[in-house]
Amino acid sequence: MKNFRSIVVLRRPIDEMWSIMRDYMGSLIDRLPDIERILELERVSASDGQTRLVNAWYIRQQIPPMLLDLLGTAELGWIDRSVWEPRNRTCAWTVEPFVLQESVSCRGATRFEQAIGGRGTRVTFEGVIELELGALNLSRILEGR
Repeated sequence: MKNFRSIVVLRRPIDEMWSIMRDYMGSLIDRLPDIERILELERVSASDGQTRLVNAWYIRQQIPPMLLDLLGTAELGWIDRSVWEPRNRTCAWTVEPFVLQESVSCRGATRFEQAIGGRGTRVTFEGVIELELGALNLSRILEGR
């Protein structure tokens, strides 16, 4: 298990950052060099203001064809399931990779707070990733190849 945490302060008001991150992430891919595309698969807006999203993220990395064949996929990425809670400006999320799903677990939360005297936003991104190394048995992946 590995905990992670990252904090960034941006010179954008909290309402603007909240909206951009929740509603327009797919339009920011030109600023995310490792991301090819983000597809919104599901959006549910609840009467209490919560928004539940399911997004598919596709990476742009060059993966050797042999490795893609061994992994049994032509594309790499993950499914992001998130719950956006406007009352406390948090987004709880889980990430499910396209491959080796049984070996990787990742979950966390992103918190938005006012900064720079109300003219900016402090974004705290934290969570935990669990990787079951025993489940990543290369001989199992290579079996039958």
